[in-house]
Amino acid sequence: MHLCGCQKPPPAALAASKPSPTARQDRRTRALVMNRLAATAALMVSSCAVALRAEPPSLTQVTPMGVTPGAKLTVSVGGENLGDTKSLWTNLPGAKSTLKPPKEDAKPTAASLELQVPEAAPLGVYGVRVATGQGVSNLWLLMVDDLPTVREVKQHNTRETAQELQLPVAVEGSTETEAYDFYKFHAAAGQRVSFEVVARRLGSPLDSVVRLLDEQGHELVFSDDDPALGADGRFVHRFAAEGDYWLELRDVRYQGGSGYRYRLRIGDFPLATVTWPMAGCVNSTARLVVAGRELDKLPPVDLPIASGSADETIPLAVRYPKGHGSTVVQVLRGGLEQVEFEPNDQAEQATAIELRGAINGRFEKPGDRDYYTFEADAKQRMVLIGQTRQVGAPTDLYLRLYDDKGNQLAEVDDDAGEEAALDHTFAAKGTYRLLVEDLLNTAGPDRLYRIECRASREPFTLAADADRYNAPHGGVLAVKVTTKRRATKGPIELQVAGDTAGWKVSKEIIPAGKNDTTLLIELPRDLAQGTYRSFTIVGRAKDDKEPQAVAATCLVALRAQLNGLAYPPAELCKEVMVGVGPEFPAFFALEGPKAAVPFAQRSGKVELVVKAKRMNKFDDAITLAVEGLPEGFKAGKAEIAKGKTEATIEITAPKNVALMKSKVRVVGSAAFQNQPGSSAVDATLEVVPAK
Repeated sequence: MHLCGCQKPPPAALAASKPSPTARQDRRTRALVMNRLAATAALMVSSCAVALRAEPPSLTQVTPMGVTPGAKLTVSVGGENLGDTKSLWTNLPGAKSTLKPPKEDAKPTAASLELQVPEAAPLGVYGVRVATGQGVSNLWLLMVDDLPTVREVKQHNTRETAQELQLPVAVEGSTETEAYDFYKFHAAAGQRVSFEVVARRLGSPLDSVVRLLDEQGHELVFSDDDPALGADGRFVHRFAAEGDYWLELRDVRYQGGSGYRYRLRIGDFPLATVTWPMAGCVNSTARLVVAGRELDKLPPVDLPIASGSADETIPLAVRYPKGHGSTVVQVLRGGLEQVEFEPNDQAEQATAIELRGAINGRFEKPGDRDYYTFEADAKQRMVLIGQTRQVGAPTDLYLRLYDDKGNQLAEVDDDAGEEAALDHTFAAKGTYRLLVEDLLNTAGPDRLYRIECRASREPFTLAADADRYNAPHGGVLAVKVTTKRRATKGPIELQVAGDTAGWKVSKEIIPAGKNDTTLLIELPRDLAQGTYRSFTIVGRAKDDKEPQAVAATCLVALRAQLNGLAYPPAELCKEVMVGVGPEFPAFFALEGPKAAVPFAQRSGKVELVVKAKRMNKFDDAITLAVEGLPEGFKAGKAEIAKGKTEATIEITAPKNVALMKSKVRVVGSAAFQNQPGSSAVDATLEVVPAK
């Protein structure tokens, strides 16, 4: 944030004034782009592979972007293939939705649902999808907020046409290309007002810039990216004089359109970021201090920490006692939470810790660094995993490990934008020191960190290639699962978990020396068209003495889908969704001889010719089997080869078989785009006298 009294510069000057990224930011950007390209390529391959299937729903708009607890409202969705929308899925606890009847002239690009939000709904960000008879849609993010919502009006692109607001309020709008959105409001002398743009955190591509202007058009505040929020900006301002003020909002690149949406929050709420410490012990009540920049003092918060998954956060809504609006911060579930004691900037001042639980520290002043000392045994393994940006702290950790003589044993930064993780096995029993620094030497009340201490690390990671899949009714779901091996070279066994009764899983092994497999899941026919299920994929290394369960994540796919959102809600990253569409179309049909196929009584064999009509560009082999043969008759193995349209089945009979006619059935089976298909044709065999 910059405070000045200059006039608004022209667009080119504003664009040029944006600080150039550091080399480190460049590296993160490149890694993120590569991740997005890889995910996009995977999705393109997937879409090509399902060309015969009905097109599933696709969301490009959900209105509103935010809802309030206790509200009953209409949610309008826009996109493609929404004509037979059946239901709305959300992970918002207790929410209920009903489909509103479509109008007679309704188009398949929109649908409306009535959503009932529970009075006790926790504030935060949740996921929504719609299900149709063709499958389930992509993920959309929805905010539960305690500020009242208004929609932007048309044509408010100048100060003279600015939309007037009554505070507190949340405005939902979208930017236009090469244009500004202006809002006008009244403030009293000494009034404290918080401003926050929620856009990228809801998956919008908008990279917002906000300016606060006085009655003369002088710039009071310029707000771009917030270190804790990424592309979203926020600030707080105390007004020196009563009067009218303006907010100017735009995209930093002057881009816009209906997809460049935002939720502009204005009220008196704390600009909280994280808590100190960042975690609380499960099955206890944690006393936490809220931290953040431009934050007035708040009393400590007592938060009950229930048991649950260690990698899922607990949302904590924070507000001023007499304020308007809340801010949600994330709290981790932990165990032993050890904290630093200042001064510990020098090795001889190191804070004594144990190699278990977690370490909580903070960099409050420039140049601050933290030393910790501990005892380790020979051959003891230590894994230190940083936790900062995933829970809202803008700290960029740099870890170094030393022995008692000051020799550096290991160091680690982050890995392509991910959190730092140091993995070390000690050669000898002794005293060791850990040095923790912020890589960019930044400091402040929100520069907190948590380092989890583990005796081991997951021997591998797993990733699903998408966050949602659509399969035909009674068909097969194909999920590509990729592993990044750390400490195992053997086979990895995969399982599906959730509401998966009746699912048949195959190709559930990632072979030794391989890094991926395409998991095939045959869905039961009682899973009706238009329904959906969420499930998780769990892997275990078969060569481990005590196999550790590792859940697959769809983080890369979600990042690409949500315009580079670095950390989508954690609970959405390990559950994937499958929607059930219509039957897979037939791709071949068998044709047999119309007349009885004769063979002489003493010849002992006959050739039965079967033809196939191929459809929908199906070209693979078809396996043939004969059912209903009389006793003693045998049919040889046969198939209609790839690219061919007929095959001959050799049928043998026992010696001295009686004269007879017998109906048999030839069944063909094949797979196309992972979907099984079959066709049957009847034929008649006739034993005739030998000439």
